[in-house]
Amino acid sequence: ILITVLIVFSDICKTGVERGIMICGNVIIPSLFPFTVCVLMLMNLNITVKNKVFLKFIYYTFGQSFEMFCVMFFSMLGGYPIGCKLINDIFKNEKINSKAAHIMQMYCVNAGPAFIISAVGCGVLRSKAVGIILFLSHISVSFVMAICSAKILRKNYIITEQKSSENPFSEIFVNSVYSASTVVMSICAYVILFSCLNTFIAYFFENSKFLKSIIFFTEITSGITHTKSVIFISFLLGFAGISVWCQIFALSKNVKIDFKLFILGRI
Repeated sequence: ILITVLIVFSDICKTGVERGIMICGNVIIPSLFPFTVCVLMLMNLNITVKNKVFLKFIYYTFGQSFEMFCVMFFSMLGGYPIGCKLINDIFKNEKINSKAAHIMQMYCVNAGPAFIISAVGCGVLRSKAVGIILFLSHISVSFVMAICSAKILRKNYIITEQKSSENPFSEIFVNSVYSASTVVMSICAYVILFSCLNTFIAYFFENSKFLKSIIFFTEITSGITHTKSVIFISFLLGFAGISVWCQIFALSKNVKIDFKLFILGRI
């Protein structure tokens, strides 16, 4: 049915795909790609911290090792799939077990400041101040969830000795750029696909307000541009949307998503 629709209504398909490409070119790639390269480089350098006071603080406050804290911190700055990508990597390296990974997946799915403040605040709502408020409210909930789950997390992560990176900086740089490009292109693929689907939904269900509202929950960028309600936008930023969920599922290859905990975190 979908193939037939794509052929018969090729102009609508073209419009949706073009819109998705514009979103990728104007929002996703500029805000996400350079930052993703930097984040992956910092994580691959395996920077160590010797300050015992700070290490004890993050252990008793968040139930985390320094590396886990870095994952949470960068998830709040890098954008939706970055946190789950980093969780997947430290799980693969046996730094945490699956239960700890599932708990962190609840609060390490965050929209970054570049998206909330620049794209949503300045771009959609025409207010940088509102964008800052949305970002602070967004990450504050993640901090609350991290603090509330600290006791459980302390019992479940695997403590390993911190080691400095043995790879030369040039290799870390090259691998980080490659990994970042893979992540961002995967994100763009889903954005383009769901932008196309949303265009069809808007076209076929134009007279049905209920069915047309599906677009709010499929691809977040498209959904936000269809409303001016700050409270509803705040909800959509937390919910993330099915497109973002697919990006996260694609990047979580080694540690599978605990869907119940993941949905609880989104709510």
